[in-house]
Amino acid sequence: MARRPQPWPPIVQVGLEQVDNHKYQASGYRRIFDHDFVFWFGDLNLRLSGDSSAWDVRTAAEGMRYDELLKQDQLNLLRETGNAFSLLEELAPKLAPTFKFIEGTNDYDLKRRPAWCDRILHRVQCNIYPAVTLSATQLSYQSNMEYTLSDHKPVSATFNYKVETANQTDEELHEMNHAGTSNSKCNLYSIYTTGQNNKYTLIRFLSSPIKLF
Repeated sequence: MARRPQPWPPIVQVGLEQVDNHKYQASGYRRIFDHDFVFWFGDLNLRLSGDSSAWDVRTAAEGMRYDELLKQDQLNLLRETGNAFSLLEELAPKLAPTFKFIEGTNDYDLKRRPAWCDRILHRVQCNIYPAVTLSATQLSYQSNMEYTLSDHKPVSATFNYKVETANQTDEELHEMNHAGTSNSKCNLYSIYTTGQNNKYTLIRFLSSPIKLF
């Protein structure tokens, strides 16, 4: 089976160009990674490297040997080398590969090697405000096998995000987030998301109560 073109498929190249070139009008948030929270998700079309057959990959997936397969995962390899998505984090998938299925079934289509094409990554700027710490904890990461309309299985995730402060009241933080001033870095919870037009990906956000140190 032929290997995927290297170093990455066109959809990833488009994403990298978007990171480099896309500019916003909002002061303080001109670029994607200027945002406090970034969520990047969709069908990245990245597959598995190596020479394992589709049957071998299916057997490993059925045996839940995900860690073994993820060592060949192209997204992980790109992130480890710093070639793409290295500024983003991902909870290691503990789910079966989400591609390629025979439509209308839960059976892999072995014309392609099963792979984790559908991913959810995130990034948080933790300490960009004085005496304020931002965080996002991923609580879940799963595929949804009941959906059979596509050759992909949709993935979903839940995040719990926090704003922790040592010396500001809830009212002051609310003012920072909702005042609408034009000052740079004035609005907490500046969030950027991209789904690559993938209607089968879902992220759910849970806002935690503000915690005072």
